[in-house]
Amino acid sequence: MWSSNLIGLTRNKRSNVMSMMRTVERDLQDQSEDGNEDMDDDSEVSCGVCYDILIYPTTLRCGHNFCRPCLAQWFSTSKKKECPICRQKYTDKPEINNLVRTLTEKAFKEKIEERKSTIMTPEMKKLVEDYDKAMTVSVPSNSINFNWERNRNRNGADFCSGILFMLGIMTIIYLVWYWRNTDDDLLTKKHVRHWTVEDVNSWLSSMPWTESYRENFTNKSIDGRLLLALNDEGMTSVLNVSVPLHKAAILAAIDSLRETGMKHPSDLWEYKSINPGYALFLLYGIKDYPRLTILYFYWYDYYNMFLPFVHFTCPAEEYVTNLNMYEPLSTNQKIEFFTKLVFLPYFLVAQFAWEFLSVHYWTSRFILVNCLALTVIEAANVRWLMSGGWRDTMQMLKSHGKGVLTMVLCIIVWPIIPNWICDFFFYVALYFSPYSNLEKLYKIMKGQNL
Repeated sequence: MWSSNLIGLTRNKRSNVMSMMRTVERDLQDQSEDGNEDMDDDSEVSCGVCYDILIYPTTLRCGHNFCRPCLAQWFSTSKKKECPICRQKYTDKPEINNLVRTLTEKAFKEKIEERKSTIMTPEMKKLVEDYDKAMTVSVPSNSINFNWERNRNRNGADFCSGILFMLGIMTIIYLVWYWRNTDDDLLTKKHVRHWTVEDVNSWLSSMPWTESYRENFTNKSIDGRLLLALNDEGMTSVLNVSVPLHKAAILAAIDSLRETGMKHPSDLWEYKSINPGYALFLLYGIKDYPRLTILYFYWYDYYNMFLPFVHFTCPAEEYVTNLNMYEPLSTNQKIEFFTKLVFLPYFLVAQFAWEFLSVHYWTSRFILVNCLALTVIEAANVRWLMSGGWRDTMQMLKSHGKGVLTMVLCIIVWPIIPNWICDFFFYVALYFSPYSNLEKLYKIMKGQNL
């Protein structure tokens, strides 16, 4: 009894479908016989994007019909699997509606052939082929076991990611606590009159070329007070500094200590301890917008930031480490620096980090890896723009505009940001950026969109 009812329902459903097909075909034939083939009359078989008669009609799960070339163009621009009209998403591959295709080709054969010859250029055929490939999802025969295995692997990966994330947060908190408790011992926050012999030796170590003189300073027990009392004669007779250039450089550094009472920062941690907010701004600026940040140095911090940066990355032929940081730039230095700034800005940052490799052993290596990843990502973005991504220029400009606005707001509010907040985000940007950028690099190598 149940099976006979099911057979009867199936027959009724099939007869209703056949009746509907005959009715639609008869209506279309009546329209074509009456000569009403204008766009106003064939609106029921028109595309929802171009509003012209359908070619290769494709019906989405929401019921809207589109020309397949129009649907391919929409996907190539938006990169979204959704209906252009109602925005309903779809996951399976949309197929050509053969019923609509057969009926429309019977009723509007000449117009459809004309549209095909006009629209289906080699470029459009390639676009449709790319769309079909992107929509194709291979499902193996043992799909149930495959999905279960994939979900299990994904859950395992999520668990490992969660563990790594928590370990990273704990590491950042430890670094913040550690450096907050050791900042007071830095010479940049300790008056020179309170320096010990070890502090003087540490101050000299920030100038690598003084290595041969440090033992003399230690043997003569030169502390902070004696350091301030040194003059030209004492440098020669007491400490045996005989090279005139070295003597002049040490005396100039001592004069700076007399004026400020504190040591000028010579490494990353000393600079951050004095300017936590500014250091955070510089780190994010160099990471995300290196060209704009270096131009900011040029306009607003020429002598303290821009000149030393250029001398480190593009030294002159007669360059001697740390002795001419404020010398005017030569023409060759300017040409070399601005050429690298335009084409390889992260290479300049890597060169700067390389100079401090002996001072910041692990941190410099993190920066070098990050610069390598960012260079490849930038090259991939340029390739994407040249291959048609320029169509999304406005969206890209909006995204970067928000980033620049955030940097400007950071400049305004960093004096009032608590130091521990600056420290937290500083370490996140310094040690976690290489991980995130390497992940982006992996997606590029796999052919995925960022």
